[in-house]
Amino acid sequence: MTSGNAPSHEDVKSIPGSIAIGSDNTIYYRGIDNFVHMYYWESNSWKHGWMINGANSNQKISGDITVNGDQVCYRGFDGKMHIYWYNHNNNQWVHDWLENSWQAPTLNNVGGAVEAGNGAIFYRANHDGLVRIYYWDGSQLITNNKDEFYAMDQVKTKPKIPTTSSELEMLVYPNPVENNLHIDIFCPQEDTYLFTLSTISGSVVIVASKSLFQGSNSFELALSNKVKPGVYILSAQNQSTFEKVQEKIIKL
Repeated sequence: MTSGNAPSHEDVKSIPGSIAIGSDNTIYYRGIDNFVHMYYWESNSWKHGWMINGANSNQKISGDITVNGDQVCYRGFDGKMHIYWYNHNNNQWVHDWLENSWQAPTLNNVGGAVEAGNGAIFYRANHDGLVRIYYWDGSQLITNNKDEFYAMDQVKTKPKIPTTSSELEMLVYPNPVENNLHIDIFCPQEDTYLFTLSTISGSVVIVASKSLFQGSNSFELALSNKVKPGVYILSAQNQSTFEKVQEKIIKL
């Protein structure tokens, strides 16, 4: 946008699904800091900005991003569907969770691709891999009043936005993977976590122990030459509570 001279903090995350374009040609993207950035056209030049300058870690993106009118939806590190909606009263972006704030059931967690179409949000479900949908039914999801767009929980009372999640959540990419597997994991507590890569038959190929912080963590797992092409299961387990999550991995 600036002839190759943009500062490094404006860099785009180098994974699929990190860029979406709005109807006004504003470009929204996942930055290397895992926050939502934008480029917009103003005064005959492209300008860079964050959706909310100084956003907290609850607003980080961990997956695809899509645009639906004046709304930007994406998968957060907690696995929930998040939304930024534009408040025309004060010309500011507002962050929220799409479904009843952060209290959406685990069954509705996002596990992959996210895409908008005809006012609905389509996504890959985390627990079964099927395509699921958020849609407007006339009384929830979005209230459209004089060009104002609001999230589902714009009601008389709003639940307190948490700073932590009570569940262990993990996202891995690229998948299929050839060399290095990127792991985004949201930990309910600071602790030691054991990562195990196993074959479908249960043979352990890689074991790695990592001390992770409470909240969002990211790192890469190098798949050595010993990992032959095939289907594997990557598990992450808290060594104190024994809470465990796993993902199917395809090695190219």
